[in-house]
Order: sequence, then C-alpha cells, then structure tokens
Amino acid sequence: TADAIYQNLYMLERSGAEYVLILSGDHISRMDYAAMLQHHRDSAAELTVACLTVDLEQARSFGVMTVDEGDRVESFHEKPAHPRSIPGDSDHALASMGVYVFSMKLLAELLREDHVGPSTHDFGADILPSMIGRHRVVAYRFGGPRGRVTADRYWRDVGTIDAYYEANMDLLRP
Repeated sequence: TADAIYQNLYMLERSGAEYVLILSGDHISRMDYAAMLQHHRDSAAELTVACLTVDLEQARSFGVMTVDEGDRVESFHEKPAHPRSIPGDSDHALASMGVYVFSMKLLAELLREDHVGPSTHDFGADILPSMIGRHRVVAYRFGGPRGRVTADRYWRDVGTIDAYYEANMDLLRP
C-alpha cells in the first residue's frame, strides 16, 4: 500500500495539501472523515490511525495496537499470532481499520525513506511500526459520538466475494 502512494507522491506534493487521508479500496464504512481529521488536528498528531474493537480471535487478521490513556499509540503489530488484548478487557483487541491521516510533509519523508530501505512497502508492516516512539501516532476510535453520521459502527472489509455479497445484503436490511 505504501508503494502505491509513493508512485503517486508527485501528485500529492503538487496539491499543496497539508494532510493526506489514506483509505483502503476494499472497505465499506459509514465514517465521518471530517471528524477524524479534526481529531488529528486537535491531538497534534503526525499520524492518526482509525481503529475499532474486535474479538481477540478476529484480531489476528488485523494490525493490532496498544494505546495509552490519551490514545497515543504505544505499539503496533501487523497480524500478530498472539494479539495483545485491551487492558481490562481480555476478550478484545484494538485493531487498525487501514484508514490513516498523515501530515503531508512527514508522509513524503517516510515514503522516500521506506523506498530506499529493505521493506515490503506496506503501511501496516513497515511504515506504522517504524513510527512508534519516533513520531506522534494517535488512535481514532471509530463509531464514537463524534461526527455527522450515526454511530452504528458499520465497517466491512470486502476483500472476498463472500464479504462483498454480505455487504450488499446489508443494504437490504433496515
């Protein structure tokens, strides 16, 4: 994913954008990105990662993070075999949704750095873990009371035919 953004970095830099919102192409959600961007600004983050609470067993399919009391990300592990649970909730983990807000200047720097080094050129596997402890990385909890859309927490990864079908069936439900 990082390589795809790197290949188009010249367009981002020409845009004059102060922030960049990165989304996954195989996800469907009801999410207010303006609220996430405001959270990014309010917390003075260099990177904001949208996250949601998932069952511990399910967490093995995600990037899993731990946060401090102010939602600053303290650790990030891509698809861990043994995900760390949320403190005080041994049945759940905090999972990355693959939705990020970066400060543009830092994103460009990180992508260039990643491009020349040994890397798989992926945000979850390479970029995010390298930022922890070096930069201000903050979690944005999806489905909270903020934003202009309902807090129903609708989010689906539609990376398979079955998941795509189920998301379409969701449209038929009230």
